[in-house]
Amino acid sequence: MSKRTFMSQDNSGLCSLFGIKSTLLIMSLLLMVLTGFLSYLCGWTLVFKLKYSLLSSLSSIYSLSAYILIICSLLTTIAIFCVFITAWIEHRQGLRLALFTLGTTFLIELITALLSFIYTVNLSDRLSSNLLSLVQYKYHVDTRTEQDFDQMQIYFHCCGSKSFKDWSLSSRFNNVNNTSFLVPDSCCKSFEYKCVQKPFGIHPSNIYYQ
Repeated sequence: MSKRTFMSQDNSGLCSLFGIKSTLLIMSLLLMVLTGFLSYLCGWTLVFKLKYSLLSSLSSIYSLSAYILIICSLLTTIAIFCVFITAWIEHRQGLRLALFTLGTTFLIELITALLSFIYTVNLSDRLSSNLLSLVQYKYHVDTRTEQDFDQMQIYFHCCGSKSFKDWSLSSRFNNVNNTSFLVPDSCCKSFEYKCVQKPFGIHPSNIYYQ
């Protein structure tokens, strides 16, 4: 009698050796597509959105979460590939190791996602408070913060933390000798250099209220 492998020797249906291998191949391809999309999403976030997260006091947490998910996605892709190969050649120990690695990376991804979700609780209030602090103390001091804040206001069509009136808390704009502008140029709907210093720029209709 021939030696039985650790997979079924039935050659019919989905429970056949070929059926199991084919199912593993399809599942591996689907998982690789999903992990590839996750890696792309995290990479896109780090490249295009990281400059806005730097304005938040929680920027290190979100950037760290993105890096962890990227690393886990790469490890998951390798583990999925190993699962398929070891299953196809029926290498039991290799399959166990690949499945353990796959399960571990999925667990890390799940924990990271849950922690990221927990940090989103009351995120709006915390972000608003942090932006207001930047308006008061850092906008006119830190050039990098000023540039990032201006880009954020232009991109999201907003002005201040919750309202354009927030800029009255900034020493740069609430100076009694300042009669030419009350908000940054980036608050203008039709953005251009020194737009708020022009007669039509000072008028509230040319700036975003929120």
